Amino acid sequence: MFVNFYVDALSAMVKCMFGDEESKAKGVEALPAACVKYMSFFERSLPERGFYLGRNIPSLGDFAVHTCVSLPMLGFASMKMNLEAYPKCLAITNAIESIL
Repeated sequence: MFVNFYVDALSAMVKCMFGDEESKAKGVEALPAACVKYMSFFERSLPERGFYLGRNIPSLGDFAVHTCVSLPMLGFASMKMNLEAYPKCLAITNAIESIL
């Protein structure tokens, strides 16, 4: 489920970067709502502490969150979205960064 949401979020991000000027402008306009939609889902689904499945190693779902946040050029952070409302997502991202 996390990977499906990641792919949908990536699709929203790609619309800001590729296409003609009109379609990119529409993508940029729609991006904040997409960010809220997908990041809110991740935030609600993540545990208060630790990785998604409760193990001491990240799952594919954790990597989906990490990539959604920090993908160079296309991640929500790279696209200057405000992610302060998603502390669990940021914690997962930081935890994965610390082991990469």
